[in-house]
Amino acid sequence: MIELIPTPEESQSAGHEQRDMNNAAIALIVVAFAATVAFLLIVLWGVARWSVPESDMQGVSPPVQRDGERPVEERLPATSSPRIEGLVSQPDRLPEQLRAKRQPQLQRYSWVDRSKGVARIPIGDAMDAVVESNRSSEAKKGGRP
Repeated sequence: MIELIPTPEESQSAGHEQRDMNNAAIALIVVAFAATVAFLLIVLWGVARWSVPESDMQGVSPPVQRDGERPVEERLPATSSPRIEGLVSQPDRLPEQLRAKRQPQLQRYSWVDRSKGVARIPIGDAMDAVVESNRSSEAKKGGRP
């Protein structure tokens, strides 16, 4: 019977541990994997050529027209245009127009609810106030000002 497990002396002379890895088995697995991938690619290429025969014709981008179908130029006018719900029925609600309408509110002082004491301030002032309140709360906690 042939001894498959190398002795420690054989491993030491090789310069690495030989008994934990079978190099031939790993090489065989890599070759089998590569052959399987190559085979599958060839099969898929053949299926693609068989299912779209126009791909062999010069100057044709498949599938432009199949047997018994009208040309694309004749079919396009018969298709309906896409429905854009909401924007067509309310043309004043386009995003650009909404932004333009909101800009004055972002730049002036006004009351939102005077009875509750809620006011609107310009956005730049609001951002500065938030930064300042965060700085003061950090300073009170002993963090960096």
